[in-house]
Amino acid sequence: MSHGWRDEDHPAVLEIAVERPTQCRPVPSLIVEQPVRIVLERNQLVLTWRDGRETDLSAELLRRSCPCAACRESPGGRVLAAATIRTVEPAGAYGLRILFEGHESGIFSYDYLRSLDAEARAWP
Repeated sequence: MSHGWRDEDHPAVLEIAVERPTQCRPVPSLIVEQPVRIVLERNQLVLTWRDGRETDLSAELLRRSCPCAACRESPGGRVLAAATIRTVEPAGAYGLRILFEGHESGIFSYDYLRSLDAEARAWP
């Protein structure tokens, strides 16, 4: 199963302006870097960024790194067992919802996914 988004559908950088009352100090806009290509193939998630860098993340690494509250607060820590990605869905403009077999609450921001690149290179 393969999912891919074209550059025209999701630009690599999205600028989000936040509405605020006039009495508040101005806050810079939030910039979210999005990948230009997302592919799920053979239980690997591959994200290609505007600068050409590819982040190749295994299902096991993603499952172990799940940022959801249930995984973060689990007394036994995060799951380290084998994992299978069923599908990937956009989560607004800032990330992806990764649905694993037996676990569907993981929303991964694009910033977090990119930060996992170094860990993925060290992961066996």
